[in-house]
Amino acid sequence: MSGFRDSLQFKIPAVFVLAFILVLTAIFGVLSTVGKTLLERQAHEQVRLAGQNIVSELGRQVALAESLATALANLGERLPQDAQLTRTLAEHVLDREGSEALIAGGGLWPAPFAFDPAVARRSFFWGRESSGALRYYDDYNAPDGPGYHHEEWYTPSTHLADGEAFWSKSYMDPYSYQPMVTVTVPMYREGRFYGVSTVDLKLEGLHAFLDQASRSYGGYAFAVDRNGKFLSFPQEHLTKLYDVDAQGRRTEEFVDIHTLSQRQARFVPLAETINDSIEALIGRASRLTGYDPEMASTLAAESYQIGADEARLIAAVLAAKGAAADFNTPPQQLFLGDDLVLGEAALAAVFEMPGTFWKIVTVMPYSRAVAASDAIYRSLLLHTLIALAVALLVVMVLVRRILVRPIRAMARQLQLLTTAGEREHRQLRISDRGELGDLAMWFNRRTQRLLEVQADLHEAHKVLEQRVAQRTEELRREIDKRKQEQAVKDAHTTRVEQQHAAIVRLSLHESVSQGDVAAAARLITEVAAGVVGVERAGLWLMDPHNHYLGAVDVYNSVTETHEQGLKLPVAAHPSYLKALNNDRSIAVTDVSSDPRTRELQDYARPLGVVSLLDSPIRIGGGFRGVVCLEHTGDNRVWQDDEIRFSGEIADQFMQVLNNAERLHSEEKIRQLAFFDPLTELANRRLLHEEIHRELAVARRHGLFGSLVYLDLDNFKTLNDSLGHHVGDELLVQVAQRLKETLREQDTAARLGGDEFVVLLRGDHSERRHAMEQALSVARKIQRASTLPYQLHGYEHVITASMGVTLYPEGNHSVADLLKQADTAMYRAKADGKNTVCFYSPEMQSAADNRLRLEKQVRNAIAQRQFEMHFQPQVDQFGEPVSLEALVRWRHPERGTVMPGEFIPVAEETGLILELGSWILREVCAFSRDARTGYVAVNISPVQFRQPDFVSHFERVVAETGADPHGLMIEITEGIVIENIDDTIRKMRQLKTMGVRIAIDDFGTGYSSLAYLRQLPLDQLKINDKFVRDINTDPSGTIIVETIISMARHLGLDVVAEGVETEEQARFLHQRGCHRLQGYYFSAALPGEDALRVLGDAASTSRRAPA
Repeated sequence: MSGFRDSLQFKIPAVFVLAFILVLTAIFGVLSTVGKTLLERQAHEQVRLAGQNIVSELGRQVALAESLATALANLGERLPQDAQLTRTLAEHVLDREGSEALIAGGGLWPAPFAFDPAVARRSFFWGRESSGALRYYDDYNAPDGPGYHHEEWYTPSTHLADGEAFWSKSYMDPYSYQPMVTVTVPMYREGRFYGVSTVDLKLEGLHAFLDQASRSYGGYAFAVDRNGKFLSFPQEHLTKLYDVDAQGRRTEEFVDIHTLSQRQARFVPLAETINDSIEALIGRASRLTGYDPEMASTLAAESYQIGADEARLIAAVLAAKGAAADFNTPPQQLFLGDDLVLGEAALAAVFEMPGTFWKIVTVMPYSRAVAASDAIYRSLLLHTLIALAVALLVVMVLVRRILVRPIRAMARQLQLLTTAGEREHRQLRISDRGELGDLAMWFNRRTQRLLEVQADLHEAHKVLEQRVAQRTEELRREIDKRKQEQAVKDAHTTRVEQQHAAIVRLSLHESVSQGDVAAAARLITEVAAGVVGVERAGLWLMDPHNHYLGAVDVYNSVTETHEQGLKLPVAAHPSYLKALNNDRSIAVTDVSSDPRTRELQDYARPLGVVSLLDSPIRIGGGFRGVVCLEHTGDNRVWQDDEIRFSGEIADQFMQVLNNAERLHSEEKIRQLAFFDPLTELANRRLLHEEIHRELAVARRHGLFGSLVYLDLDNFKTLNDSLGHHVGDELLVQVAQRLKETLREQDTAARLGGDEFVVLLRGDHSERRHAMEQALSVARKIQRASTLPYQLHGYEHVITASMGVTLYPEGNHSVADLLKQADTAMYRAKADGKNTVCFYSPEMQSAADNRLRLEKQVRNAIAQRQFEMHFQPQVDQFGEPVSLEALVRWRHPERGTVMPGEFIPVAEETGLILELGSWILREVCAFSRDARTGYVAVNISPVQFRQPDFVSHFERVVAETGADPHGLMIEITEGIVIENIDDTIRKMRQLKTMGVRIAIDDFGTGYSSLAYLRQLPLDQLKINDKFVRDINTDPSGTIIVETIISMARHLGLDVVAEGVETEEQARFLHQRGCHRLQGYYFSAALPGEDALRVLGDAASTSRRAPA
């Protein structure tokens, strides 16, 4: 029997109850949404109406104060300017009956000198005392006081139209010490601003008024002024600042909404809403046609009490005065989750009072709004439950009578029919003639038909069982056969899949693509041994001379070890190698019996190898090696897929070898394209790419880097004297030292010759740090480069000059940076070499000038713009005895250019060779006509270092017909010490010709006495800077005396250059220097003038003092 819960007597009432509950839920849902929403709207409306009533009532009081201020203004505009009359009538107007509770005071405030032309401040002000009586105060008129013309309530009123009113922010009354606000109305006489009238409104009654007005909805209300400063609040201790003044009286003043919101987080929503309405006022006013954008700054300048933010708000208020209709702002409603005062959820509305722009806020408890809804819910639920109980009772009675009793009777009869035997045939009987009777009739008919079918099925079942047993046996035998076949196919498929996966894995491996032969060999042997299942897998390559097969790698899968270095001589295994050359693969089941592999028994027997699967490695049709898979234990028959896989393994290693050769060729090409073949440093092309990349990175990330341009000092001398092979060796060693000095991320490059560039990566956010790093690296390079170099048996020391520029600087390109660094390097050369110089724009200007000068010098040589002048050298009697040849440049635009400007450029560019040859030829030709003494000519170091200098000198002397005994060459100390052996050889050759030799500017170089003793010299010339200092600098005096003494001991003549005063000449004569040269005696003269000086010495010489 089924339980009560399964019966219709339970289910039908249950369905009825469920439907009733759904309907009830829908009703409650509608009530909880629509009804509750309507109630909340009604509550919001109640809050809004209450707020409007408050605004309306306050508006009447505000209107009263404004009307009173207007009356005072009218009085002030019309009364004669009589102080007594004004005091009497103004007090009468202000002290109206019943105004004690509302009006705190007021008065008239004329503009400066408006009431009395002799008085700047003449106000009439009354304040209400605690007794309620008005008292006249004259404090604002004090000459030493701050005055009233710049007060916050006064200044804005000067910009109002006649009849308009302006409400101040709340403040503390200085007389009653209570919070208040002031309404100001401007006064005009004859259309000109005359002053203002004021009425002070008490705020002490505002709290009681708002408290009384908010009781109707069970909440509260408060007010703030236009600035958001409180005018009232139910919990005044939260919104007031209390203090005691100097007289001991208690003072109190309201704070603003921002201060309260910072103290109480629950007030933040209201503060934000009020602040938004204030900002909205400013925004709306700024869009009015009458809005003056300069008004805010004007107000802030006119009143010391008005800040910038308040000035913006007052400017908006003044603009709104003229467009009041546009500022009827609807109240802003909001929901408060946790109200500060009520301590629960609440509904609030913010109103804006017209004219004053005060904000009135009304707050109502949310629980009051939904209280009616809760009562309706409770009543509806009670009545619904009663109706449900009655309806449920009726339904249960009807269901039992109509359905449950007849169906139970049918169930009892069906139970009897079910327990009857197979051959018994009982009928279902029921007296009901309705639907239940029809159900019983058709049930009896269906039962009869089922009995007949049951008999037929029983017979057919026996026949079917026999046939099924027979077919089952046949299927079992077929399935066993197919399983065996499928197992073979699956094993083959698995092997092929593993082989394919292995080939794919190998082809994608990094060692294969990069041509890493050793790594790829280890990987391939391990994979092949694992996939094929052999104990040993090896890769063998033919040696370059085809003498033996060498094992690149042999992997033992049992011990998991690798072996290299095994060798199979070619001569001992001809049959095996012939088979490899002829076949794609050789699969050997028995190594000892197969004719192709009998020769391998000495190799296979010790290792226990019985079967082999080998595939040759071919490249370009030629045999290069073999893949060898070796099986130990029983003989093994190799499958077709395994033979094919062995060949694919050979192809994979062939690809490794091809990749290795290709990468090797690519690396050679790259090395030739991007690296200097001598030093293996980056070349110009790679340097340009690196600079371009670093420049982009530095600009993108705001970083700074540097470029160092390095040039070896005097490298050409070493190259010319010791040979290019020694110079190349020096460059290689310099490059190696650069590599060792720099960081891995930096780049060193050789541009050509002895020029190097170092790129320091930009990784500094500040320019000075990049400069410090560049200087540090340059110093390291200096220290490294100045260490001695061992060059083919020679020990050589060389220095380097370096120019540095920083990047990025503006939009400079790679070429610009290299040019800047090159310019700085040339400045370092000019500063004495072996130094570091940072680039500056002035250098570029100088470099441009230098290039321009170089071009002009080249043109001057071609156009014969140079001419020779000759400066006399006199003896102790002042008579000219010899001449020094000095070149001058007659520039077509600049006039005479001295050699100190163009000779350095000529030396650096090599133009000195052509210019020097011309000078030598001119001097030789001139010397033929100089019958007295000799003519001295300066020889450039570049000119003197030329290997053919002596032969060239001889040729010029011969061609010009000059007498070598009438010539003297002057060289510097630097020439002497650079290559002493070569210098002495050339000097002796010249001496043999009869040419005299002098060292010019002696004392400025580094000559030693040992060197001087070896040189075939005739004369020392004292530099003019020592001569200049002999009368002022003791050290200069000592140097000159030392040179003269040393020359006398060495048997050399001495010439002092730069003698410009009589005192200098006397000093030198007294010290034994009897040959002088300088402007004191004569400037450099053109050739004809110089010849006349020599020919007529008696008339042109000046005698030296004794």
